[in-house]
Amino acid sequence: MMQQRLYEWILHPEYLNKDSLFELRNLLARYPYFQTVRLLYLKNLFLLQDADFKDEFRKSALYLADLSVLLYYMEGERRVIDRPFLVGFIGGNFYGTAIAGRR
Repeated sequence: MMQQRLYEWILHPEYLNKDSLFELRNLLARYPYFQTVRLLYLKNLFLLQDADFKDEFRKSALYLADLSVLLYYMEGERRVIDRPFLVGFIGGNFYGTAIAGRR
């Protein structure tokens, strides 16, 4: 059941509300390194304009691998993160992705 809710919140962040904030906070207490839940929790705080957002944002810097993903998720297209073209290797095939530059 929780898996389905997480999937809905990822696809539709507008569904995040005070009830989801409580659920996400409980999940983070149990799984502090669950990055997806942490991103959703911060997005929820951001959307509700919660006073705890700044403190949680600072704390989350320790748990998230790439803060640019967090910034892009919070502000979307309004905040373009200028980053060089990333090249990775998956399953023997090279691929390239741009975080926000749409290259």
